[in-house]
Amino acid sequence: MKRIATFLAGLVLAGAMSFAAHGQNGDDILNHQINTRTAGSWSVRPDHPRTQLVASHNPQFDQAFRIRVAHATANPWDVQASTPTGAAIKSGDVVLVVFFARAETPAEGGSVLPASIQLAGAPYTTLMGTERRITGDWAQYCFSGVASIDLPAQANVNVNFGQAAQVVDLGPALVFDFGPSFDQHRLPNCNQ
Repeated sequence: MKRIATFLAGLVLAGAMSFAAHGQNGDDILNHQINTRTAGSWSVRPDHPRTQLVASHNPQFDQAFRIRVAHATANPWDVQASTPTGAAIKSGDVVLVVFFARAETPAEGGSVLPASIQLAGAPYTTLMGTERRITGDWAQYCFSGVASIDLPAQANVNVNFGQAAQVVDLGPALVFDFGPSFDQHRLPNCNQ
């Protein structure tokens, strides 16, 4: 897992997230990753049909979670994957989430995935979120912002799949908390 997190952090720095090889104060970006132990793990619900672990055919990580949705569900979150944020997030903190995905079999008209950070239980308060259109190729997606509320460590990054029939491969997710004094304009433009 550490190998994946280290490699991905390097990829983040070298690729689309070229906001600096180090954090704003010269510190290593890895010092801001709060989900180092869970970056490559996802819980998928419902568990029937079971999620398949497949070879990713991606040089950054070996395996991916394949989520098959046979038909659209009543709510997009009826089929979802979640991974822990790893630590509490304080109101005012600058937060960045990076995740990897591809559409093995896209939804009709293309696959669009809602993703968010939210409480792991009721009332499922959302801290921030986005929707990302994904293609058949592996890509790195992100969303960022300033936390408007305190969120305890019992929070998750969630990605929803139930909005359409589709087959999606999901790679690791990285969560970075840069604290309240980080200049968010140094983060990548996640609104693309």
